Amino acid sequence: MWGVWRGGGAAGRDRLLESLAALPAALVFYESPHRSADSLDAIARVLPARRVALARELTKMHQEVLRAPAAELAAAVRAREGLRGEVAIVVDAPSREELEAARGRLRGGAAFDLDDAIRRGLEAGTPKSALARDLAASCGMTRGKVYERILELAR
Repeated sequence: MWGVWRGGGAAGRDRLLESLAALPAALVFYESPHRSADSLDAIARVLPARRVALARELTKMHQEVLRAPAAELAAAVRAREGLRGEVAIVVDAPSREELEAARGRLRGGAAFDLDDAIRRGLEAGTPKSALARDLAASCGMTRGKVYERILELAR
């Protein structure tokens, strides 16, 4: 999923994170060690209340897990000579309050525009099936109905 960011830059990362903010689940992203700090900056911008873990070289002899707010992790990664190895970034699930606020923004009458959310997801390169699943979970519609609308707008 993180690979969707390639070519979208910071704006693409932010849009993707915003579209995932209302999911009632932890988020796991596999990231290049060279892009990890930028990804953590995006998480700090869009999901500032979330706890974050950066796991490096899991299941290997030199595995390492760092837990801190995303902004602190980004600073720690930048302070190193260079991060190496496989990197996974785990973002904690939203609190009940954050989840209700995110869903409220999505459903809030004029504030929620399904077509706009679909267009932003498609522009960010999110696969149609994943976009349908994510939007259905956050707006209370069936995945099939959302997927039909995605197909209509993708034409």
